[in-house]
Amino acid sequence: MEDQKQPIDCDEREIDLIELLSRFFLWIGRVCKSALKSTIYFLVRNFFFYLVGIALVVILTMWQGKFVSMYYYCEMIVQSKAINSTEAVNLVNNWNYMSQMPDSLANNIRNIKSTFVLDYNRDGVGDDLETYSGKSQSDTVILNSRLSDVFCVQAQIYNADNRAMLAEIKNELFKYLGNDNWVIICNKNRQEGIQAVIDRMNKEVAVLDSLELTDYFDAAKRYQMDKNGALMMVSEKDKHLYHKDIIDLMKQKQKVERDFYPEPFKIIQDFSTPMVSVNNTHSNFRKNLLLIMLLTTLVALIFDQRKNIKLLIQKAKEREN
Repeated sequence: MEDQKQPIDCDEREIDLIELLSRFFLWIGRVCKSALKSTIYFLVRNFFFYLVGIALVVILTMWQGKFVSMYYYCEMIVQSKAINSTEAVNLVNNWNYMSQMPDSLANNIRNIKSTFVLDYNRDGVGDDLETYSGKSQSDTVILNSRLSDVFCVQAQIYNADNRAMLAEIKNELFKYLGNDNWVIICNKNRQEGIQAVIDRMNKEVAVLDSLELTDYFDAAKRYQMDKNGALMMVSEKDKHLYHKDIIDLMKQKQKVERDFYPEPFKIIQDFSTPMVSVNNTHSNFRKNLLLIMLLTTLVALIFDQRKNIKLLIQKAKEREN
């Protein structure tokens, strides 16, 4: 009993977690405070560089707004009936439209390219457009999310008010795609295959319709004589009506005919109306600010640490010697 009443001595090596966390957060606070002070001192010492950088941003943005032509972005969603979306995207991206379009139209186009429509939840409805980068082209999730028969045509134009120009671009695009030999062959095979299905359904409907009008027993065979010469009536089979089969087959035929589209490509969503230019003043200012501030920081850092850089160079030369 006396042994149980004695206090238990704590191991001096035991770690106090609360004290450890307190010390850690205090250290983090000192580091952040020191980094903030160093940053403020650096900005104050090199205030002239950043002042010049901001002036350059303003001048460059004003110059772009005055001398660089505004261009606008619009897109069109297309369903490919003859070929898959990969082949369609490659065709559009390899299109030398500058040499195949009239100069009056080609001079108003900055760029035309195509990309894939992504369907992440696999419900057949596009959720996003694929943006090309080195990572996305090798990402399995993105590759498996591409719709196999839908793609997007993206155009950048200089004249946003001319809707007729977008119609001309669309006509020239489909003329180019429709004249491709592979597209012609695939579309012809598709049309012949669908027409064969429709013809087959028509024959099946005619057969079912004729069965309804056929007597299931010849009159001469309805009555037979037994071995003793007695007249015996053969029991008549139950007749089967084909109304439901004919109606179901007609519905399937109508669905095939309704879904059949003779052209190799079908527009799901026409070119969107360009509203705001891609290279507007606000967009140019943000891009210029980010780029010039990064360059300004690099120059200011080199100037601020020029003495240390000279020492490092001298030490490197002494080691070589």
